[in-house]
Amino acid sequence: MTTQEKSKFQDLATAYTVGVCTITADMKLVTGLHIGGGNEAYSIGGSDNPIVRDLVTGLPYVPGSSLKGKMRHLLARLQERKDGGLLHGVEADAPEIKLVFGSHEGKPDFDGKIVPAMLSVRDAFVDEDFAESQKSKNPLLTETKFENTIDRATAVANPRNLERVPAGTTFKVELQLRLPNLQTEGIDSDKASDYLEYLVLLPLLGLALLEQDALGGGGSRGSGQVEFTITKVDAREYPPLGNGVGQEQVFSSIKTAVDNVLKEKGRVDYSALIEQLQALGK
Repeated sequence: MTTQEKSKFQDLATAYTVGVCTITADMKLVTGLHIGGGNEAYSIGGSDNPIVRDLVTGLPYVPGSSLKGKMRHLLARLQERKDGGLLHGVEADAPEIKLVFGSHEGKPDFDGKIVPAMLSVRDAFVDEDFAESQKSKNPLLTETKFENTIDRATAVANPRNLERVPAGTTFKVELQLRLPNLQTEGIDSDKASDYLEYLVLLPLLGLALLEQDALGGGGSRGSGQVEFTITKVDAREYPPLGNGVGQEQVFSSIKTAVDNVLKEKGRVDYSALIEQLQALGK
């Protein structure tokens, strides 16, 4: 990471947190989804590859780590294309990716400091109304996909099955980004405000890239196609701080920046998002 690259985000990395931006979305499965949950006890007639489930409700859910990890991976691949297509490890991620998603394995990134992730991704649970509508049809919200590999030399079949959450299922997704104090001494608040908007929009780019890829296992065989609809954007000061920082204008501009890259019905406008990120990142 060069000094010039770090300088854009250095102040934001060290400023303390004064607020939070919360983005909520509906994630609808276009094709069946498989995120494995392990199989400690095999049952006769059961699936070889079960999905992860909420132990309380028995319904499937999407771990926040699965979403966050795939978003970071796709953003890093986009960075690799800009760098000439060279593959690199997590430690070589762009500074903006490290700021949003966190330092690599607790290693210092900015002037010897370990930077905590700006972004938190909650576990995504099935929409309650959707789950209620399926109680009489498919209460566990699962399907079994049967697959087969055939040895080319011997023509011997090797069948297997994959448990999936069926297409049409909707999950509730929540992203939270901590917002730093732009009035910290030494920070150019006007310039830092643009960089902050850039960092807030970066996870939306991750969601947009994920729509063009796949989530979970079996993506190259048709599983894991998803679609996101942004349902709410809220940026506000942490309640315990009262009226201490006076960044209402910054919080409002963040919400506006997100709204500007959304189409009707909450869908992300990929072209508008790229254009806005390019403008803010200059």
